[in-house]
Amino acid sequence: MLLSFVDRERELGMLEERYRSNKAELIPIYGRRRVGKTELIKEFIRNKPHFYFLAKRKKLEEEMERFRVKFSKEFNIFLPEEKSWDTIFENILRSQKHRVVVIIDEFPFWVEKDISVVSDFQHLWDETLKDKNIFLILCGSYVSVMETSVMGYKSPLYGRRTAQMEVNRLGFRDFTKFFPKWQPEEIIKAYGALDGIPFYIKEFELDRSFQENVEKTFWKSDSILNKEAEFLLSQELREVEVYLGIMRSIFEGATKLNEIATKSHVAVTNINKYIRILTDLKFVSKEYPVIVNRPKRKNYVYRIADNFFNFWLSYVYPFKDEIEIGEIESLKIFFRKDYSRYLGFVFENIARQLIWHMKLPFKPTKAGRWWHKNEEIDLVCSDENKRKALFIECKWSDLKEREARHVLQELKEKSKSVLWERETEYFGLIGKTIGGKEKLSEEGFIVFDVEDLWRIAAR
Repeated sequence: MLLSFVDRERELGMLEERYRSNKAELIPIYGRRRVGKTELIKEFIRNKPHFYFLAKRKKLEEEMERFRVKFSKEFNIFLPEEKSWDTIFENILRSQKHRVVVIIDEFPFWVEKDISVVSDFQHLWDETLKDKNIFLILCGSYVSVMETSVMGYKSPLYGRRTAQMEVNRLGFRDFTKFFPKWQPEEIIKAYGALDGIPFYIKEFELDRSFQENVEKTFWKSDSILNKEAEFLLSQELREVEVYLGIMRSIFEGATKLNEIATKSHVAVTNINKYIRILTDLKFVSKEYPVIVNRPKRKNYVYRIADNFFNFWLSYVYPFKDEIEIGEIESLKIFFRKDYSRYLGFVFENIARQLIWHMKLPFKPTKAGRWWHKNEEIDLVCSDENKRKALFIECKWSDLKEREARHVLQELKEKSKSVLWERETEYFGLIGKTIGGKEKLSEEGFIVFDVEDLWRIAAR
């Protein structure tokens, strides 16, 4: 069994500080499903008077009654039947001598069912709660609804929240804390499958190898991780196969709307709607090059947003039939041959996360992937005034010195396509292992291998 709660010190600290204020608090908490919002809230409310309520996609009248009955049972008090949130909360506040934390999870379910609930809660806050000793959390996985209907400028609740929190996936540095006895390469492999999503991380067992864990989870038909991707889509969406087809198209290399529509057999007139929903759910992301040669409003690509979906689309979905009947020997052979290739973009992502913690010739203020037409550079960094540039290639492979020099020479040539004036340039290479690393460093190249990254991640 893995650690049940890792990191989130900053988020917990903010909630604890707000709790100690003894002022009325209204805090929206949101983020991708399975990212750990509920675990964070559970840790926060430990040893505090609290009421947790999971919203359902039902009529608001039914939900209001269910809320009233559940509170009455948990706190062993009588709450009379009411038809407004104002009177329910008035009775709740009247019955409690101490500060109570009220959490309404999946609040967007109510918003989707009846948008008027946002106005109801605005009135509830203004007329009943804003001067009381209440700590109200509205939580949700549908990020777009939380950002627009709950917190947006046009929302009736705009200006009422006292704080807000987006809970993101754990970064690689925190991911490593779940595997204290594993070797760096094994942890990188695991990150390529699980990403920084605590719910998935806890499915792995520390006393098994990465390969054994994959076989016991992703490749077992009755495992959570085997069915998780389809389950997530079915929980949020009606046309699961359509959305899955779109995600597969993006995974297989379609990055523009027209390409995605063609490859997934979705009408071009409809594709934007589907993509918007997938990005709202944080399953797909829209990415811009870190430095733009010629500013264009449409100079972006779509990518699968996390390693879990990429792994599932690579090594589970195409082999569903084999996994279902337990015949996975051919999958094992394919996986052993292919996974190093797959880890290439995972390794790039890890390098982009750790670049901010590396000892570099200058302190970068901007860093990310760059591309233009057929050219691409894994990592481009610039300083605040954009006078200094660092170009880096990432290679999940064991490079001999001759190979490393060839990569660096190609990088220098590609950097000429990045059309931005800079006074100083640096070139770097991040690899699994790099022959002649010390010599290349002495020549002014920025060179890191996995051992270096591991020391950086452990700081």
